[in-house]
Amino acid sequence: MDDYAVINFIINLLLFCALVWLVVKRDKNSFIVQDDKVLIRGTVFSRLFNFGVKTVKQSDIIKVQVAGKIVSVFNQSNNAYDIFTFIESSNDVLSQAKVIFPNAQVVVISS
Repeated sequence: MDDYAVINFIINLLLFCALVWLVVKRDKNSFIVQDDKVLIRGTVFSRLFNFGVKTVKQSDIIKVQVAGKIVSVFNQSNNAYDIFTFIESSNDVLSQAKVIFPNAQVVVISS
């Protein structure tokens, strides 16, 4: 019985590591450009399973803000769309946002 518990633990640990790797890898897909619209995939589940996606016009985004592990994009009516990342990859998402929204003001809040 103990052997099965050890094997089960090892398999679950490997599956967990694979899931974490997928999430970190998918942070680079937080923005998807389609013509003049941008799909914002703000949560881990929206990046993994492709649901809960928000659509905005690319020209409507006026500000990109980074605070810790959250990247927020603001449109002209001051609505915020938050993208939750791992702390290491928030800079990658910010770099992607700078390319997609070149006219947007960039604000970095250090914590």
